Amino acid sequence: RAALTDFDRFKLRKARQIRNKLRTQAFVVLKRKVRKAKSNKAAKKPAKK
Repeated sequence: RAALTDFDRFKLRKARQIRNKLRTQAFVVLKRKVRKAKSNKAAKKPAKK
């Protein structure tokens, strides 16, 4: 990394930001699916007597 120019470091930083954004978006989608599945499961359970 010592041989990198400022522009090379900038490109690396931007690439990292893009990767993190994609990863975060995928995580949010999965989290949303889990939350929806849990709410559906709770709604389907009959009330205990």
